[in-house]
Amino acid sequence: MNQKNGRTDPGPLRERARSLSISQATIDETLEWATPRQLDAIDRMLATELANREASKRARLMRQARLPVPKSLDGYDFANVRLPDGYTKEQLTGLDFAAKAQDLVFYGKTGRGKTHLATALGMLAIEQG
Repeated sequence: MNQKNGRTDPGPLRERARSLSISQATIDETLEWATPRQLDAIDRMLATELANREASKRARLMRQARLPVPKSLDGYDFANVRLPDGYTKEQLTGLDFAAKAQDLVFYGKTGRGKTHLATALGMLAIEQG
């Protein structure tokens, strides 16, 4: 936890505890009696729990997606990809279509990277939650 004016700053601990649905009353009471070392231990425990939950969520989403083989956009050759007029590669890789609940349709000859692109975008969406 951060030191602020010689005292431990409870801000990050409060945020983590609230994101785990711990009541404000419980947080306030704990902050009253806990020593700075105890607060550091509690904060570390909450941060670890949040990280573990996020990792579990991503693993669950990967299982649910049933992607054929993990792929990424690193090194993907966009030379054979034609996007609609006014639509950029950055919009595609930024997952703008997902935020707008739009569908994508990939079509073309065999071996052009349609499945690779779809899988990589799916994995990117999972990574971003």
